[in-house]
Amino acid sequence: MGTKSSYSSKAPDENGVIHYSEAENEVWHDLLKRQEKLLPGRVCHQYLDGLNWLDLPRDRVPQLGEVNARLVQSSGF
Repeated sequence: MGTKSSYSSKAPDENGVIHYSEAENEVWHDLLKRQEKLLPGRVCHQYLDGLNWLDLPRDRVPQLGEVNARLVQSSGF
């Protein structure tokens, strides 16, 4: 039914940090750059406002702790 993938998720270190490779960080950067050009006119302004507010790093894959901390600021949990 589905396709098989050889992808395996990375395990965080003892501090909860996942160490992404330079290549993975470059893919993240390229994806953000591409979406930045494609999203305007295709998504609502609230979505774009949310992306701006999240202020995700552009040069590397964000760590889950960073994203969670930012979300806690708006939601309280």
